[in-house]
Amino acid sequence: MFFKKIAEGLDMGPLQAQLSANPQLWDQFDARRTAPGSPHSEMTDIWVRYGADPSAPGPHVPVWYPAAENLPAMRRLALDIADLVQGDELGGVLLTRLPPGGRIAPHRDGGWHAGYFEKFYVAINAPPGAHFCWTGETLIPAQGDVWWFRNDVTHWVENNSTETRLAAIVCVKTDKFKGQS
Repeated sequence: MFFKKIAEGLDMGPLQAQLSANPQLWDQFDARRTAPGSPHSEMTDIWVRYGADPSAPGPHVPVWYPAAENLPAMRRLALDIADLVQGDELGGVLLTRLPPGGRIAPHRDGGWHAGYFEKFYVAINAPPGAHFCWTGETLIPAQGDVWWFRNDVTHWVENNSTETRLAAIVCVKTDKFKGQS
């Protein structure tokens, strides 16, 4: 099992409104999209929380980025998820936007951050046809769902819809999901 639902039916309206009011936040840090051979080349993102120097490798203390000021609903949601999963530490918080017909190519997440924190996927706008996939398993989220997922195995996203897919990745240090991988 590569994913498990931990919440459903959360109200994404306030966050959607804040994202609509702040289009300038997309792609301020574009390293994930522009790196040569990046599986993320077809999407844009907003970094809400990560290391003070996003290019520095290795362990770091996550900090809130300026985008969090304009997205208080995302900040609140991240803290609520950390509480829900009995988190010891909140890590990175990232919003992703994938256009209609877009794809995040198959990949495994690596590096210190990916191995240290558990990953939680939040469906902000989940149009029919937008799928989160692993070999042999497909997650078809509904708007307002929150899922724990494995990022250490090959996964990808396909947006076979006519709408933009919006999601958040919230990273939390927690032992609650040990043994489920």
